[in-house]
Amino acid sequence: MEDIYLFISQHWVGWLFSLLSFMVGYLYSKIQRLIKKITATEEGIKALLRDCIIKSYNKCMERGYCPIYELENIEEMYKQYHALHGNGTVTELVEKIKELPTMPPQHHDEHHNVHNIQHLGGE
Repeated sequence: MEDIYLFISQHWVGWLFSLLSFMVGYLYSKIQRLIKKITATEEGIKALLRDCIIKSYNKCMERGYCPIYELENIEEMYKQYHALHGNGTVTELVEKIKELPTMPPQHHDEHHNVHNIQHLGGE
């Protein structure tokens, strides 16, 4: 029995070092995989945001206007896209969307005319 205690006392430092080395290697491997997953998730979200912004851009340009609620949504998507280090192409699209009227052209004219009539004392 004394031989066992002697053997353990002479080798416990090596065993402990081996165990710690294994644990550090295992944790490092797990962290690397987690970083890859997080990066892939961020890139996937960025791609989805980009796609949504481009689709909104195409829809707004086709209509010729961008309702306020849609503009707010686009701006929020862009804020998150930019936080994920999205590129400048989408920035240009968002700026073009911001230049559009927020109401359809005929509705905008009707609203403007009603406002003028009320201002002039009509209705």
